[in-house]
Amino acid sequence: MNYLIKPYESIGDFVFGTSLEEVQEKYGRPVRMVEDNIMNNKVEYRNACELVYENDKLVYGYCLKDSNPILGDIDIFKNSIEDLKAIDSEFIEGKKYILFKNLGICIGGMTGKKIPEGKLLIAFDKNHFDFFECFIEV
Repeated sequence: MNYLIKPYESIGDFVFGTSLEEVQEKYGRPVRMVEDNIMNNKVEYRNACELVYENDKLVYGYCLKDSNPILGDIDIFKNSIEDLKAIDSEFIEGKKYILFKNLGICIGGMTGKKIPEGKLLIAFDKNHFDFFECFIEV
C-alpha cells in the first residue's frame, strides 16, 4: 500500500486531526482496533499501517515495512536516508531512529542498529514532535 506523507499533515488519505468516527465512516471498520489504557489512545490497524488516536482524533501513524511510504519523489523504504537528509538538514540521529524536524517523521531500522519491526516510519502532527524526540535516545 502506497502512503503519500505530507509533513505534519497526513499519511496518505488519513489527515491528522480527523476523528476516529470520520475515518471509520469513510474507510470502514479497521482490521483490528486496540484501546490502550496505559498510553490513553486507540490504535487502528489498516493495510500495513497503524493509526493512533488520542481523544478520538488522529495524531500519528506507523507505516510498517510492508507499506510503501513516499515523501515527494522519495520512496522512503527503497531510497537511502541520505536522500531525506538532503531535503531536511534539521534531523536528529540516534542509534536506531532518525527524526526529521521539518518533515514530521521518525524512521527506525534504516540507520546503524536494527529494530524488531525491520523498517518503520512514523508520521505525526506538530503536537507530538517532543514525544518522538525520546525515540532518538533509545
